[in-house]
Amino acid sequence: MRIADWPERERPRERLLAHGAAALSEAELLAVFLRTGVCGTSAVESGRDFVARFGSLQRLFAVTVDEAAGIRGFGIAKYAQLKAAVELVRRAMIEDIGERDSLSSPRAVCDFLLLTLGGRAYEALRAEERREHAKGKESSAHHSS
Repeated sequence: MRIADWPERERPRERLLAHGAAALSEAELLAVFLRTGVCGTSAVESGRDFVARFGSLQRLFAVTVDEAAGIRGFGIAKYAQLKAAVELVRRAMIEDIGERDSLSSPRAVCDFLLLTLGGRAYEALRAEERREHAKGKESSAHHSS
């Protein structure tokens, strides 16, 4: 059954607007993101299938373009949308960390590293970038004194 045929109070988008995103299941949130299912399958059913297929949102977010291309109802366009949404959230979280004393505790360092390096399929070292960032702060502190 198409979501448009569901009672309005049960539709994911309407529930999100009425009760907030936290009230929705992972499958329903994915349905809002996907907007449509595939022939004979609602977006909620597709969302449920994706969660079951990958076992977690973390694994779904780490899907490769080749994997996405082979998933019925997902494909390259939805892959690009998903990667863009994940990147927007990542950047917003980095902004939040940057607005406070970001490296003042082990937890804050861990959060920062997970946001900047997490999800990579290979090891990466970003010490130079942080060093340049720190130099910029020192330089601006000298100029404002």
